Amino acid sequence: MSVLALPGRAPLVVWTLEPEGPPAVARRCPRCDLVHPFVSSGRFRVNGNGRRLDVWLVYNCSACRASWNLTVARRARPADLGELVRFERNDPALALRTAFDRGLLASAGVRPEPVGWRVEAVVSSPPFVVRIDCDWPGPPRLDRVLADGLGLSRSEVARRVRRGGLVLAPDNEERLLRRRVRPGQEVHVL
Repeated sequence: MSVLALPGRAPLVVWTLEPEGPPAVARRCPRCDLVHPFVSSGRFRVNGNGRRLDVWLVYNCSACRASWNLTVARRARPADLGELVRFERNDPALALRTAFDRGLLASAGVRPEPVGWRVEAVVSSPPFVVRIDCDWPGPPRLDRVLADGLGLSRSEVARRVRRGGLVLAPDNEERLLRRRVRPGQEVHVL
């Protein structure tokens, strides 16, 4: 989050979206014999088989702590795993990034559940331009981000868009509030 003053333009304020944690995945627990959310433990399991390695991200059942391993790499050469040291050290940032990997989750037959988001926002006195940065897949809706960042209700955000107090770039249409945030999206606060 930062504030940049550009000549001839309202100050640019950068808001950053960060997930509150890894997304859970719903699957049948073999121990409970019910469908429960499985949450990433933030730990990897690396297993060697000859000259090949298998890597998994370990998930735990939220009810009984039974484990499930999400395949990250199978029978890979160590040279092909550029993140090998980070896997072995259970790097928290890599574990979080892996937990958001929709391709890996889809190949395992699971979908991520929605997560909570933190809006790291600086608010100055109007007018200013907000640029929203989000490097994570599945960001929240724009109205939720603006409500959290500006300290308003979502209905008040919609009212301000209709009245011209908030201008959505590039198209100032209220329907954009119901869509997910696009990386680098700008909103003019008047």
